[in-house]
Amino acid sequence: MLETNIQSNSQSIFPKLFTSLLFLAFLVGGSFLEYKIANDFSATLATHFWTATDCMIETTAIDEKPPYKFNVTYSYTFNGQNYSSDVLSNNYNGSADYYDVQTLFDHYTPGSAATCRVDPRVPSRAILRTRSLWTGLVILFPLIFILIGGGLVYLTWRPAPPQTQPRPPVNLKHPMLAAGIFCALFFTIGVAIQAFFIPTVLRGRAAQSWPAEPCVISHARVATHTSSGSHGSHTTYSVEVLYHYHHDGKRYGSSRYAISNSSSGDYNSASQQADNLRRQRNTECYVNPLDPADAVLSRDYATSAAVMAVTSAIFMLFGAGGMIFTHRQAKNDHLAKLEEHLAGNARTAKVLKPATSIRLKFIIGLIPTLIWNGFVTLLACIIYSRRGAQQTQIIILFLIVFGAVGLFLVGTTLRNARQLFYPTPHLTLATHPLRLGEASEIRWDWLGPNNRITRLKLAVTVYTLPNNQIGYGNLRTQPPLWQQEILDITHPTDIQSGRHTFIIPPDAMPSPENNSRIVWTILLDADLSQPAQLKQEFPINITA
Repeated sequence: MLETNIQSNSQSIFPKLFTSLLFLAFLVGGSFLEYKIANDFSATLATHFWTATDCMIETTAIDEKPPYKFNVTYSYTFNGQNYSSDVLSNNYNGSADYYDVQTLFDHYTPGSAATCRVDPRVPSRAILRTRSLWTGLVILFPLIFILIGGGLVYLTWRPAPPQTQPRPPVNLKHPMLAAGIFCALFFTIGVAIQAFFIPTVLRGRAAQSWPAEPCVISHARVATHTSSGSHGSHTTYSVEVLYHYHHDGKRYGSSRYAISNSSSGDYNSASQQADNLRRQRNTECYVNPLDPADAVLSRDYATSAAVMAVTSAIFMLFGAGGMIFTHRQAKNDHLAKLEEHLAGNARTAKVLKPATSIRLKFIIGLIPTLIWNGFVTLLACIIYSRRGAQQTQIIILFLIVFGAVGLFLVGTTLRNARQLFYPTPHLTLATHPLRLGEASEIRWDWLGPNNRITRLKLAVTVYTLPNNQIGYGNLRTQPPLWQQEILDITHPTDIQSGRHTFIIPPDAMPSPENNSRIVWTILLDADLSQPAQLKQEFPINITA
């Protein structure tokens, strides 16, 4: 027995050790990154408490090789001693955008007074600018890895809880919760896309009225950007340029080629643009009259930015609408359960609700239609703008394949939209929940043009659904376990409104299969005169 226990313990401890090493990698890596970020942030935070001291700017210059750097020297007096420094800010390494150093160059002019911060412990250490403390928010990022690694190590080695009476499982997959999280994700993505692309669109529109100024190209070349991922490295190319111009008698420099910084995988296109800039050397740039340090060589802004701005608005619209809808639906479900709890076993009249409303079905179909066709349009614009002679057939093939899927989604959405104009049935049970072998009455009427209905059928039907399925889905995709027709009428007066008594047999309660649940429904089939057909399922409760 002892030998068996030792063997079982050794078999269980090795998987724990292996998984713990993986989780410890998360913990150690996150902790190291957290230490580096916290160290840098503490150094930045300390500079905010250094003594503010008046200083005099001595010299300024710009290093015109990427990354562009603003070089400055300044002098100051601290505790009666004269000092000088050439440090702009803590860990300053320059900028890829010439605009940043041009702004500093315009702000700090030789002979002007400024305020620097001096380390009171080492007066020879001083900085001219303090870094923003908002960068400290990055310190939260490694905490994700620390919590995941540490939490999983704890869960791996924590002792098993004492055996107690088993409790029924808690279903956390509530359809409204899942739908709310899904819609919130859509809204968040839309906001993020808007924050990125809307400024580009507004800047592009404003740049159309910027005045042209002659400029001289200092240098132009192709910049390479390589990123690594799970599928290998990916390289893109952009034009790196520096040019100088005069505005209102003052000399400026800029490294901005277009409205927004972008790169592509087309090396030949970027190389051709750089060659053209080097050859012409003297050209025109467009200067922002509100900020003369802001200039571009091309005022064109990508159509993709406008398409993405519209697409993000769609994300936000349906994300916000979905959150509002799921909140209201969850609130209504909560009130319905509360009323049912307070009523106990009391049986009252109940207005039945469809398993899936036609409006919700339309919205669920509209969202992927808009997203799919929006991204297909965006990709088509990008491919077309970067096309070559050899890519024409690829564009045609792309539009045929992906466009066909888009047209199918549009057709499905239009078919669902057509049902929005169908008459809406209202079904009411005189007593609910129903009891087997006991007479019950169902009443019906309509909202909308019910004179279009030529036939109405109602039936009690039993289906099985998996326990882990969220919602009802499409019940009619599977054969029912049991079905009983309630009525089948064609007379126009009877169809408009009426009532009917029916009895469910006492032996009609089927047994569910493993890992499944029983769903009782009232099925409604209505033939319309177009011709068209309205089909809906209304869940009900049954007691023995």
